[in-house]
Amino acid sequence: MPVYSVTGPDGNTYKVRAPENADQSKIMAWVQDKVSKSRQAAKPSFLDNAHGALTSFLDGVVPGAGGVASGIANAWNFNGSPIKDFKEGRRAAERHQERFKQDHPVLNAGATGAGFVGGMFVPVTKVGLAARGAEVAAQGARGAEVASQAAKVGLGRRALNSGANGALYGTAGGALSSHADSAGGVLQDAARGGLTGAAVAGSLPYAGRLVSPLAAPIASAAGRKVAPALAAAGRALPGRTGKGLERSAQALSRPAADTRASRYIGGKLEQADMDPAALMTELNRRQSMGVPAAPADTHELLRDAYGSAARRPGPATAAVRRSIDARQREMSARVSGHIGETLGPVTNVERQSEALRQEAAAAARPLYDISDAQPIPLVRELRELFETPSGREAMQIAGRELLDRRVPLSQMGLVQGSDGAFSLGDAPTMPFYDHMKSVLDEGVFNGEKYGVPVEASRFGKGAREIRQDLLRIMDGDGSGPRINAPGQASEEIAGQAAGAPSLGAPAQAALPDSSSLGLPSPPPHVGRALDAPPQNALVPYEAPGVPGAYGAELPVPYEAPGGLGAHGAEVPAIPQGGEAFSARQPFDEGTRLNPEAGPKARKPRRSRPGSAIPDNGLNPYWKPARDAYAGPTQNRKALELGDQMAKDSATDAANRMENMTTGSQRDFFRLGHRTGLSQDVRGLGDYGNAARRVDGNLDARDAISYVHGGEAADNLFNRLAAEHEGYQTFAAVRGNSMTAGREASDEIARQEQSLADTGRGLWAAAQGRGIDAARHFGSAFSGEPALTNRVNELTAEGLGNTDLAGVRQMLGNVRRTRVMDRAADQRADTASAQFAKTVGSRTGAGVATQNNEVLLGYRERPDGGFEAVYGPMWAEPDEDLIPADL
Repeated sequence: MPVYSVTGPDGNTYKVRAPENADQSKIMAWVQDKVSKSRQAAKPSFLDNAHGALTSFLDGVVPGAGGVASGIANAWNFNGSPIKDFKEGRRAAERHQERFKQDHPVLNAGATGAGFVGGMFVPVTKVGLAARGAEVAAQGARGAEVASQAAKVGLGRRALNSGANGALYGTAGGALSSHADSAGGVLQDAARGGLTGAAVAGSLPYAGRLVSPLAAPIASAAGRKVAPALAAAGRALPGRTGKGLERSAQALSRPAADTRASRYIGGKLEQADMDPAALMTELNRRQSMGVPAAPADTHELLRDAYGSAARRPGPATAAVRRSIDARQREMSARVSGHIGETLGPVTNVERQSEALRQEAAAAARPLYDISDAQPIPLVRELRELFETPSGREAMQIAGRELLDRRVPLSQMGLVQGSDGAFSLGDAPTMPFYDHMKSVLDEGVFNGEKYGVPVEASRFGKGAREIRQDLLRIMDGDGSGPRINAPGQASEEIAGQAAGAPSLGAPAQAALPDSSSLGLPSPPPHVGRALDAPPQNALVPYEAPGVPGAYGAELPVPYEAPGGLGAHGAEVPAIPQGGEAFSARQPFDEGTRLNPEAGPKARKPRRSRPGSAIPDNGLNPYWKPARDAYAGPTQNRKALELGDQMAKDSATDAANRMENMTTGSQRDFFRLGHRTGLSQDVRGLGDYGNAARRVDGNLDARDAISYVHGGEAADNLFNRLAAEHEGYQTFAAVRGNSMTAGREASDEIARQEQSLADTGRGLWAAAQGRGIDAARHFGSAFSGEPALTNRVNELTAEGLGNTDLAGVRQMLGNVRRTRVMDRAADQRADTASAQFAKTVGSRTGAGVATQNNEVLLGYRERPDGGFEAVYGPMWAEPDEDLIPADL
């Protein structure tokens, strides 16, 4: 009987003996039946099971890898067509895997799981994670803090890396799992798998970020559960390992609110690109300037976070609000102190002005006694002077003022007619001429003011001419006695009376006796407007300001023209703080302090031929008296003017200071100016922005820089900038209206806390704590999370703390939380890459062309044998094939 070779449905070749005239269809049906029964009855061999397990293991690494490996191994035998052999090998592997899965499901799952674990060791891409390389360099170059910053993996970079891994392994999964009939089909499956894997895996980090608010509380609660065991292990293990475990246990065991607050503050610092060390340096700098700065003052993001937390209800946040209110109430006093510490001491202008007035009186009194005692002949020049229109007008003013003061006109040498007009008597006295000069001074000053009536301006011009002539007549050519130095009488007076007391120290020595100087006795009315000098004309006082800052006694010196000192004694100098006034500025002559001659006044004229006026004038002793009185008087006026111009522009200040003839006048102007600034700030309400009150516009800053100098002004402006940011922090909490930004910040905080409470509710429900779960869920949905108050309290206390030790402790907690989070981020990055690899490969396999082949029938080979023919179930019937179901 002939022997027929038949390939069965299991792929094996069977030898069948049959009669020569046997029907082939019956032979095929017999083989199929036998094979089917044998497959049901026979158990797979050990090699078959090993083949199935290996296929499941490789598919666990990358789906489709097991079948492809078997196909390649079978094609390597070169039994015929490589493609056909590949398909047969792959088909055999899939049959063995399917039988192994049916017979040994547990072992099959273990093999697949082992393959999945083994896949963890398959390399992943590092796209977007270049910061890891920078970490090592940063640790050696700039320390661990910078290293942790360099190792930070952002959400976008993690998504990029996950997408790259998903694309790579999605391509592999699509290609290996493809059952396409052509190479083009395989490439198409690979491309489809890569794109799908990239899209799915790349979205995983964003999905994780969405669920992290729910997952983080669960993980935190779980961490607190394992913290005791971790701490015990750390105590048991030696060296760094044990200490590291103990630190990790301490971090895990921290209350949830503390960790949340530290993480929240650390996140704000990262957004602000601020390092904790840099923050401490900035706080030290500000507090060294006397500004009680808090972390919230240093950046807008920290300020918003602080304001959002401090506005929430709660007893601790109420205490925080009271604290910032107290800091704000002291702002005016602090700014006043900053003015004194940077620009120079401030003073009580009224008391200091009175002290200067008394100084002027004390210095000039003996000299005026001598001057007033001089007989003044009514020469032709004097009579002509007071017959001019302006001279007559000035004399009428002087007469009315004398009557108002109840001074007898006869003692002044003045006569009042029946019509009420005043005229010169036979011998006007020197006090009358001195009073006339005061009237002329006032006329000149008022006439040069801006916007005065025409009559006043006209009188001012005439008064200037008359005053100049009066001084020429009285002072002569300037060869009379002068004050040369403090404590020294002029040579002329000293020569007239040897041993006369010094004119420079009238308050300490007896007044000079006029008779001993060969001069007439003073008239009985010489007291005039010069009050008797007090025992101590320089009144000591405590300057206003911050207690202990600059409240020492402040005797203010002055310098009269010619060098006359304050009673001839040495006195402390006022801090200058100003710049040189070399560049001339536009000025108004009317701003001169009690000038005797304007900058454009003509030179004194020589006496006419035949005049009775001597070369040294009718009264050469008047000039020293005026000089002695003018020094402290002009200083007093400079002080008062500086106080009045504290809020004026730099141009106005330059105009006034340019016309000051001595350095002491500028010093007193600066003293008055900074005192005016200080007093203006002190008049501001408790909740106003005192810093902007001082330097709130360009004119104010330029004026301070011009008057007090650039360096002193910059020191002040630095302090005011820090104070202004502190005020902004106060306004973030106590502002009158809710801005859109503040509302958004509050809403984000509420949503984050609600998600956190939802996560805690899930954890409590998983543990069977129904009451706690209901409480957390209720807090989340009510909009008032249970954890919100405590987190807000810790956030507000940390960002609003002005105690550097407390801030340092808070930043230490932030740093430790950040280190833990960095480690978690690195682990999450690794897990994300691995998960992306797995998801990508399986996604790629899922979109590949599936195995839709079935046994279509058998075909006779040329050698007389039969082979199984596989194809899609929807393939059209082939008449040459022996049906498979026969």
